[in-house]
Amino acid sequence: MHIKQLLFLLFSITTLVTCTTKNTGTPDDTGLFIKLLGGSKNDMVSDAFLNEQGEVIGVGSTQSFPANAFSKSSIFLFKTDKFGNKIWYKSFEGLEGVAVRPTIDGYTIFGSEETSAPVNKGLKLIKTDTNGDAKLAISLSTTATTKAVSLGVLANGNYIVLGEVYIETPNIAFSTKNYTAKLSGTTGAKITEKTYSVEGFAVNTPYAMRTMGNQKSIIAGTGNGQARLILIDDELGVEWDYFYATDVNETSVSFTDVQVTANGYICAGSVYGTKELPFIVKTDFAGGLQWKKSLTMDSNVAVKSIDITQDGGYILTGAIEIKEGENLHTNIWVGKINSTGELEWQKNFGGRKNDVGKCIKTTPTGDYALLGNVTFETNQMIALIRIDKNGNLIKE
Repeated sequence: MHIKQLLFLLFSITTLVTCTTKNTGTPDDTGLFIKLLGGSKNDMVSDAFLNEQGEVIGVGSTQSFPANAFSKSSIFLFKTDKFGNKIWYKSFEGLEGVAVRPTIDGYTIFGSEETSAPVNKGLKLIKTDTNGDAKLAISLSTTATTKAVSLGVLANGNYIVLGEVYIETPNIAFSTKNYTAKLSGTTGAKITEKTYSVEGFAVNTPYAMRTMGNQKSIIAGTGNGQARLILIDDELGVEWDYFYATDVNETSVSFTDVQVTANGYICAGSVYGTKELPFIVKTDFAGGLQWKKSLTMDSNVAVKSIDITQDGGYILTGAIEIKEGENLHTNIWVGKINSTGELEWQKNFGGRKNDVGKCIKTTPTGDYALLGNVTFETNQMIALIRIDKNGNLIKE
C-alpha cells in the first residue's frame, strides 16, 4: 500500500466515518470528502481562498517539496479542484507563506524567511501567474526581526502587509509591535512603513487583517492580554484602536481572525483562564460593540478562523482538546453560531496526535471548505475537509 494511502486510512478510521479517496478529478460517489495534501515530510497550511469555480488555492510551508536542496522549509502554494484533487504544487524560497490573495493576473503570497544579523529581513512577497509560477519575488528589509502575519490588496492594486516586530527590551524578555507597510502592486517596492504600539504595552501582537474597498484595513490581535481591533487608512495611519473585554473572569483574551460584514466586523479568538474558550465579538464599522459571546465548552477550544455563512451566522474552526485515557491531544474543531453568537452545533475531526483547523470558507453552494494540519507518527499533512450546513461530511 502506498504511504499516502496508508496515512489516509489511519486518519479516516479515527474520524469514526467511512472515507475513501481517489487521486483523479472524477469523484468516488461512495466516499466522503476528506483529502490529504502534501508528501512524506511536514507540510502545513496557513491561509486559503476559493475561486469562482470552487477550486482551492492555499498557502503554507513544505518540507516535502523544498525550493532548493539547501532549504529546511519552503513557502508552499497549492491548488486543488472543487473535489480536493491536486491540480499543482509550487514551492518558493522562504520559511512559510501566511497569506494568499487573488490578483487580476494570478496570486500574491506574503510570508516569512530566515533572518541573519546584522541584516534582518524576515518578510517575503511573491507574485505568481495563474499557474503558480513566480513572476516577482522580493525580500522586505526591516530594522528588526519581523514575522509575517497578513496581506491586503488595495483597490488601486497596491499592497498592505502586516507583520509583528520582535524587539529585545531591557528588564523583560522581549516586546512586540505591529508592523505595516504599503508596497507597489507592480514592483513590490516599499512606499511607506510604520511600526505601532501602545505606550506601556510590551505585547502588541497582530493576528489577522482584512482590507476593504474604502482603502482601509481592520487588524485583529491582542495588546497585553486584551482583545484588540485597529483600523488603519491606506497611508497606515491609525484611525482608532479599541480593546474588548469578556464578561467572565479570564487571564487574557485575544482575537485571531476578523471578517468584514455588511454592517461592521465579526471577530473571533479565545479566552485564556481556567480553560481556553471561544470568544466572539460583533462591532459596527466604528468599532462600537453590538454583542459579545464567550462560548461554554466542555473542553479547551482554540479558535483560528471565522467566516460568514449564507444564513447570516458564522462558522469557526480551530482545535479542541481531546483526552483518551492518558493520551491528551487536539482534534480539528468546527462550530456554527447564529447571528447573535449562540452555538448551533459543533463537530471535531482527527486522530491520536495534534490536529488543528487553520482556515474555513463558505462555498458558493453554502457548505464549508475546511483546511487544517493533521499529525501522523512521522509527519504532518494538510487536510481538506468539506462539510454541509449541519457539519456533516459531504459526498464529493
